[in-house]
Amino acid sequence: MKSPKSSLIATVEEQASTQGNVLRLADLRDLGVTPGQRVAQARARRWAAIPWRGVVVASADDETRHRLALVEVGKGAAIGGASALLLAGLTGWDEEFIHVWVRKSFSKNGAEGVALHESRRWTPDDLVGSGIPRANPTVAAIQSALWAKTVRQAATLLAMSVQQRLVCADVLAVEFERVKRHKFRVMLRQVIADIGGGAQSMNELDFAVLCRAHGLPEPSRQERRQSSQGRIYLDVYWQAYRVRLEVNGAGHGILVAAMSDEIRTVEAQAEGDAAVQVSVLTIRVEPLPLMDALRRLLRSRGWVG
Repeated sequence: MKSPKSSLIATVEEQASTQGNVLRLADLRDLGVTPGQRVAQARARRWAAIPWRGVVVASADDETRHRLALVEVGKGAAIGGASALLLAGLTGWDEEFIHVWVRKSFSKNGAEGVALHESRRWTPDDLVGSGIPRANPTVAAIQSALWAKTVRQAATLLAMSVQQRLVCADVLAVEFERVKRHKFRVMLRQVIADIGGGAQSMNELDFAVLCRAHGLPEPSRQERRQSSQGRIYLDVYWQAYRVRLEVNGAGHGILVAAMSDEIRTVEAQAEGDAAVQVSVLTIRVEPLPLMDALRRLLRSRGWVG
C-alpha cells in the first residue's frame, strides 16, 4: 500500500506529464504540495526548481524546455516565431534562442536563453488549439520573418515554411496584411508574392529594370514559363554572350524539379552556353552581389561594359 506521501508524488508526476513536466507554484499548492516537500524533492534531484516560479519534474526534453521558458517569462506567454515553427515540424533550421511573445499589457520576466518579444498584433486567437501554448504555423512564420536579423534570414524562413508545407502561401499572404508597420514590410510582401507565384511576384520586366539599374545589358530573350509543379521560371538569355540565367521560383525545393533543372544546366553547358541558376529570392533580397557576379561573367564572355 502506498504511503500518503508517495501517492501525492505520484499525483504530482501524473499532473506534470500533462503539462510538459513543468508545474507552477500555484499548481503545486493546488495539489497539496508543501514548500518543505518541494524542497526535499529538489534536493533529491527528482525535481528541478525554477526559482520563484515552480519545478520541472523528471528529465527535460524539448517540449519541457519550451514550457520551462514560458513559466519563467510568466502567465500569458506563448512560444512564437522560429521556435513555434520548429515545434510544428520545421527541419533544416537551427535557432539559438527560444522565442517567446507576450502582449504588451502583460507583466513578464526575462529568462536565460529566451528571446522575448512584445506585441499588440497577436492575440490568443493566433495560438494552436491544444498542447504547449504556441503560435499557429502561419502566424509563427510571419513572426519569424519580422523577428529575423536580416531580410535574407526572413525570406529563408518564409520560403522554408511553404516548401515544407507547414503553411500555405495564399494564407500567408492574407495573414501578412495584418502587418502595417515594419522595416522589412515592403520587401517581405514582395517575397511572399514570389513564394506564391502571384501577380505581384517578380517577372521578366522586373529583371530587365534590374539590369538597367546595375548597368548590365538587357537580355536578348526572356520567357516566363510554368513547370509541372506550378513554379514560375524566368529564362534569361544574353544571346550575344551565350549566357543563360534560369531563375527558380521561391518555393522551388521539390526534388523532381531540381533534377530537371540540373539536366537542363548540363545540356546548356554542352551547347557552349554559360548556364547559371539562382533563386528569385536571391534576386529580390541580395541583388547587388548577384549583379556584380553576372557583370564579371558577361565580361568574361566578351561584353565590354
